[in-house]
Amino acid sequence: MKALRLRVMAAALCVLLPVAASGANQLKLGRNNFDWRDAEQELVQFAWAAEVVNEAAADVDVEVAIDLLSDDDQVIHTDTTRATATGGETTRVSREGSLSLDKATDVVSYRFRIEPVDPS
Repeated sequence: MKALRLRVMAAALCVLLPVAASGANQLKLGRNNFDWRDAEQELVQFAWAAEVVNEAAADVDVEVAIDLLSDDDQVIHTDTTRATATGGETTRVSREGSLSLDKATDVVSYRFRIEPVDPS
């Protein structure tokens, strides 16, 4: 488990993570982090957090996602959550999830994405 954590941390340091932005809604991703937690039986727990910077005056409902990637940048697992990004502020979003051990060993990096949610 420790080797897996070190592998992901090293890959994250070597990969320039793209910051997604939505010009129309003036949304950006701020600081973010990802961490492997405990492994129980065949599941590995993880936690992640991201800051959503809303430069617009109005609140915006958003979906924040983390893609866990293989060494060839293929998505192994995606974890998402919805939140309201407060206008003119930075909103912190955090979540915990799990992944099967066999898939977790293939994860070498990650990327965050943000998209406004259609209000309809």
